[in-house]
Amino acid sequence: TDLSRAIRWADAARDWCEKQAREMPYQGLCRLYRVEVTALRGAWDTAESDAARASEELLAFEPVLAAGAHYAIGEIRLRRGDLAGAETSFLRAHELGRDPQPGLALLRLAQGKTAAAAAALRVALAGGGGGLDRARLLVAKVDVAIQAGDLGSAEGAAEELAAIATDANSTVLDAMTALATGAVHLAHDDVDGAVYSARRAWLLYHDLKLPYETACAHTLLGRASRAAGDEE
Repeated sequence: TDLSRAIRWADAARDWCEKQAREMPYQGLCRLYRVEVTALRGAWDTAESDAARASEELLAFEPVLAAGAHYAIGEIRLRRGDLAGAETSFLRAHELGRDPQPGLALLRLAQGKTAAAAAALRVALAGGGGGLDRARLLVAKVDVAIQAGDLGSAEGAAEELAAIATDANSTVLDAMTALATGAVHLAHDDVDGAVYSARRAWLLYHDLKLPYETACAHTLLGRASRAAGDEE
């Protein structure tokens, strides 16, 4: 979750990979890791194109690595609202050996299949794991639980996410926690808490230069402002 360092390493890895033999898997691996950074920066066309190329390069070496590329494509398509395309990518990732969560659960939520989304996340979270992977699952659980009206589960997921962020000392995880906590506050009609958390999430994501996440924080801040009676 140290994005500035991730970008530097991705660039250095690209320079090194370009000097290696083409029959080696490093080019695809380096491309796959760059995809995540590129997508976070909002260059979705480039990220999706690179992910497709990485999937072709990696499939011959190790299918599960190619699965990561298909999952990345699924996340990009989901954010764009291409639900059919996202489902194809997530299912292909699953077929190749990658757990398709939380992307597939968020797709089910977007399709109105809230119960299926909640069940999938319950299974994924029960499987263990920690760090950023678990944090992503917890963020999705907050959204799904709020939509399902299960505010107790949403609050519990936000609290666990906050504990992970505290241990990690990461701005990215702090921003994820602020956004999730703000959504829980708003669901509980705690408008002041929602405004505070949404504004903090917006500031953190803005400083990180993550346009989609910044927009999500803006949206939550708008909803909280409306709940406070501020239609302007």
